[in-house]
Amino acid sequence: MRRMYLDHFNLSCRPFEEIPDHRFLYLSPQHSRALANIEYALTTRDSFVAIAGEIGMGKTTLLNQVFADLPNSVSVARVTHTTLTPIELLHT
Repeated sequence: MRRMYLDHFNLSCRPFEEIPDHRFLYLSPQHSRALANIEYALTTRDSFVAIAGEIGMGKTTLLNQVFADLPNSVSVARVTHTTLTPIELLHT
């Protein structure tokens, strides 16, 4: 069934996987603005960036794109689904 789906739509890979693939990122005006803000934070060496939004809005895909573009010398910590308060997060 999957092969038939790929063949029918002339796709070389499956676009809808559980882990969002940054190669399929659509940069809407809102996503472009978020990307610009993240890039600004990285270039100014801000130490903390928070991305928030509804499920399925493209947050993870956007971040995967940002991480794919970073040089190997950059270290990133991704914190998800935390129950920590902002102060607790900064102390860890």
